[in-house]
Amino acid sequence: MSHETSSPHPNSIQLWSRGPRTFALLCLASGISFAGSQVTTFALGIWLFGTTHSVTTYALFGLAGTLPILLASPFVGVLVDRHDRRRVLAAGYLGGAICSLAIAGIFLADALSASNVIWLVAVASLMNAAQLPCLMSVTTVLVPREKLARANGSLQLAMGIGQIVAPSAAGALLSIWSLNRLILIDVASFIFALAVLAFAKIPSPLPSPEGASRRSLGRELAFGWACVAKYPGLKTLLVFFALVNFVMSIVQVLLTPLVLGFADGRALGTVLSTAGLGILAGSATLALVRGPRHSIHGVLGFTILQSLALFLGAARPSVTVVGMGAFGVAFALPIISGHGHAIWQRLVPPDQQGRVFSVRILVTQSATPLAYLVAGPLADIVFEPAMRPGGALASTLGLILGTGPGRGISLAFVTLGVLLLSAVVVTAMSPSLRSLREPEP
Repeated sequence: MSHETSSPHPNSIQLWSRGPRTFALLCLASGISFAGSQVTTFALGIWLFGTTHSVTTYALFGLAGTLPILLASPFVGVLVDRHDRRRVLAAGYLGGAICSLAIAGIFLADALSASNVIWLVAVASLMNAAQLPCLMSVTTVLVPREKLARANGSLQLAMGIGQIVAPSAAGALLSIWSLNRLILIDVASFIFALAVLAFAKIPSPLPSPEGASRRSLGRELAFGWACVAKYPGLKTLLVFFALVNFVMSIVQVLLTPLVLGFADGRALGTVLSTAGLGILAGSATLALVRGPRHSIHGVLGFTILQSLALFLGAARPSVTVVGMGAFGVAFALPIISGHGHAIWQRLVPPDQQGRVFSVRILVTQSATPLAYLVAGPLADIVFEPAMRPGGALASTLGLILGTGPGRGISLAFVTLGVLLLSAVVVTAMSPSLRSLREPEP
């Protein structure tokens, strides 16, 4: 893939005068749609657990919201690159609205059950699978190259607000509204997103020499991998982001038992709210502040910050200290992600981004199920026993971190922080990454 193919296409340049306005509308529509979906997800989760009192069933509910996206991502990339991206987004919004209406109808018929909720959530997740790669590729043709990182921050800010506001709003509304009324909020959010899309002008990228020809589905699925393979530095970044995602997924799982090891549920809520504020602050910083000239410096630099925040959060069994660490970890997340997106957006031709971004999602998100599987056993079998009074590490590391409930998890956080720092050093020294030249803004 030549360096020239990563330059902006003529149709992108002509539309940049109105492209940022269209992008801002898409951010608003995506944020509102995401918030509506989060309201439904939160409300359904409460209903499901309250009805079944089964942690396993609740875990299946969570899996239904994530696994279809992972499995569909290779096919989604082909779909995004082959078809009008506005129509792909519209089909996803419409499919999600239909699934929500189906759940509301079943609820009104008093026939709602755990199984049909899980199946409909899985279908809705499948409908939404194209949103992220589609929005990322649309951003490339709407926003000038030098503003891509900040545009990614704006998109994440819109999503972050919904992620924080929706659970508290749903919790308050559930006390006065029935489940089906909350679901109708989700439907209304999809309708709003569809209305915005109806008036949005999204240019289709001009075909690059390598991406213009149509291939069989099998060759199209392999094309994204072949495109990544042409940039050894991108393969290095894939491994790096998979590791970061693995670490962050373990942190997400273990944060709750860490706090509950020395405090109560109200303290846990405070820590989680503080982490949410960190995500908002990081997204706003990325959107408003001009970052480093080379996005890879933003990726590696804020990963170092993230590792230091893990050390801080593990230092003492204190709500304030853990909250500060959670804020730091969450603050760095959107900045790392936004600069990472910008690297791929600048290097990969717009007409190939659907397939390539889907490969990226598939590889990096595959680390999440693995993290969920190993987090519990690592805490219960390895770290917690070692940091109990009289445990294997109580007389050494226990003198620094303390002993007792949750201190083994604090040691796990320190270990994960060391792993992140090591990943930064290895990645920064990688010859393939040094040979990865981002086009100049």
